[in-house]
Amino acid sequence: MPGGQQPPAPPRPSEVTTAFWLWVANVVVGLVAVAVTLFTLDDAVTAQVRDQLSANPNLRTVDARTLVRAFLIAGAVFTLLFAGLKLFFLFKMRSGRNWARVTLTVFGGLSTVSTVIGLSVARALDAGLGVAQAVLIVAAIVFMFSGGARDYFAARPKY
Repeated sequence: MPGGQQPPAPPRPSEVTTAFWLWVANVVVGLVAVAVTLFTLDDAVTAQVRDQLSANPNLRTVDARTLVRAFLIAGAVFTLLFAGLKLFFLFKMRSGRNWARVTLTVFGGLSTVSTVIGLSVARALDAGLGVAQAVLIVAAIVFMFSGGARDYFAARPKY
């Protein structure tokens, strides 16, 4: 181009848009999974914690229900922060930032592997939500690296 100008970046391909929405669906399913865990916490978990606390004389004054709720609240806060971070990466990926695409791929791969490993100990509903998340992640990663997505990311600024 004359004057050292960069050629205009190609328009966002449908593969990138599809990957974006698959990732958004993954975030939503993840938040639903956390909500299900929070609202279906069985009293048996609290009873198990209570038994463990009573076995240790130094911890007998700790209330099991309060301890379990504190851990659940901390988990929910962490989940919301992680979801926000993932959304940040999603918007950067959608705008053509390759580093965000790579970061999402790494997070997605780790999440999928941990889901597969955890299937043997998960409750049926948790396992179903985990499988749904893994399928959404794998599909999103495939779309991020297929068709016009490669050219789209190659033509965009690195940062």
